[in-house]
Amino acid sequence: MRPEREFKQARARETYEALIEAATQEFAERGYPAVQTPHIAARAGVSTGAFYRYFADKREIFLELSRFHLERAHADVIHDLESRAPLVDDPRAAVALVIERIFHFAQKHRQIERVFAAAALTDPDAASLRAEFVALRVRHLATLVEGLVPKEVAPVPAATAHVLQTAAIAMATEEERVGCNVGDLRRALGDMFHAYLFAPPRR
Repeated sequence: MRPEREFKQARARETYEALIEAATQEFAERGYPAVQTPHIAARAGVSTGAFYRYFADKREIFLELSRFHLERAHADVIHDLESRAPLVDDPRAAVALVIERIFHFAQKHRQIERVFAAAALTDPDAASLRAEFVALRVRHLATLVEGLVPKEVAPVPAATAHVLQTAAIAMATEEERVGCNVGDLRRALGDMFHAYLFAPPRR
């Protein structure tokens, strides 16, 4: 993972952060192919020349903001899980919380999430970055699954975690296309996983 940049002056960091924010908005609204560096610079309130003091081209800033976005998404979900540790005594509540937090972040940022997903199909660096953070989150969710669900129900916790994460993100980002609101989708996914993970054993 690329180390975080360091700045000697506060103003330089502010310009960098303004460029990242502007790029996020531009890519979300226009899509990656249509965005040009002058668009990003203008939205950030700086010259195009200033843009090139921080980034070589639009691809570099796209990968940088992808890393920031994925780190924030991961940190938000994990922070919520760790801050509500007592839920480990209530497996159903824990799974519901995981689904709710993944849905919340993905739905809030669904436009840029779609841009990231599309870029990962054609850009090896974008695909590698996305895979790195997917694997990181899956490891955390797998640990949760392993602690909550009997081994005979979820013999491969990582597989269960991956399905949970993939389904939650896909439903949250495709809300408009499937014709259901996000609350209904979240409840349906929760009911499905509860039935799978916590249904009483058959006799």
